[in-house]
Amino acid sequence: MSDTIKKIPNLKFNVINGEHALIDSAWSRFATIFPYSRLYYIVSGNATIYLKNKSIELKAGNIYYIPPYSISNVVCHNVLDHYWIHFNMDLTTEQELNCLPVVNSVEANNFDKEAFIQLVDLIDRSHKNESVAEYLAQDSLLKYLFSRFLPHRTVIHTVTESKFLPVLAYIDENLGRKITNEELSKIMFLNPTYFSNSFSSNFGISPQQYILQKKLNKAINLLYENEKSIKEIAFLCGFENESYFNRQFKKIYGIPPGKFLKRFGSNRTSIK
Repeated sequence: MSDTIKKIPNLKFNVINGEHALIDSAWSRFATIFPYSRLYYIVSGNATIYLKNKSIELKAGNIYYIPPYSISNVVCHNVLDHYWIHFNMDLTTEQELNCLPVVNSVEANNFDKEAFIQLVDLIDRSHKNESVAEYLAQDSLLKYLFSRFLPHRTVIHTVTESKFLPVLAYIDENLGRKITNEELSKIMFLNPTYFSNSFSSNFGISPQQYILQKKLNKAINLLYENEKSIKEIAFLCGFENESYFNRQFKKIYGIPPGKFLKRFGSNRTSIK
């Protein structure tokens, strides 16, 4: 059993919120920017979620996992009756999952449905009366539901990616400043050019593109919290200046950070 497999039981998730909801075509107005990971259980209706490199058909009787910031568009074909859960994960968990072939959809069995509904009920009750018992129950149910998106036989197809975990951790710890390929290559004792080519081969993007995406993801979370100015966020995320931050943000997400702040910053709980 590999070191990565041994760490799986220690994966750490944090439940943010969850509800039972009906949604229609209006969903497309606010579903494209997701600051949290999502789980869905579809009761009835259908919709299509378009990710950056594929589409996912939401169908009754299935459960779905949607990573944060991954949606480019959604189309709700009729009224979608569904349960949803928002959650996030700590840095170590995120890094470990980078080495696992996580799927997006699974046909729900009876226990999946019961676990999903029970978890949403626990989330609602915890808002009124938090307890250690309910926290542990939420954690256990969320871990079970997420486990359904992992293969029954956990074979790591991207074993070499695990070698980059120290690099990924270093990037996350230093997002507030400029990070060069030279300093990253030193962590792995590699030539900068060889390191960059190897990173790109394993992750599909260059180290600098990965760093930019991580900086913008951090910026999204800060904008979503609506507690800091755009200038402050640009500085905290290691951008050279506010103007450069605005250009890069609009290039990736299609709208400038100021518009995002107006649209989502003061209405966080409305996003499903």
